[in-house]
Amino acid sequence: MKLLHLIALLSLVSCSPDLPDGDHLIKEILDARIAEHIRQKDNDCKAEALSDAEAHVDSIVYKMLNADLVDSLKFPSRPVKPLRPDGIIGKVQKFDVGN
Repeated sequence: MKLLHLIALLSLVSCSPDLPDGDHLIKEILDARIAEHIRQKDNDCKAEALSDAEAHVDSIVYKMLNADLVDSLKFPSRPVKPLRPDGIIGKVQKFDVGN
């Protein structure tokens, strides 16, 4: 009985003049697969960037909390050492005091 239904279905489909173009169907399937692949790669890239950002923020928070716990005395940071002035030997005339 199933064989009879299959033969009837095939004969009806084969007589239909509106069969889809094979190349067109292949192009649609290929375009759909490419779009899905691009979407998957985009999602993977976003997930990896989010994971890296979370790890970076976690390390910053850890360092801030750890610095507060380890050191109970808060000293101000050292002042910046001033730049050394240029030498004046040979650039300034000597004062003669003995005359």
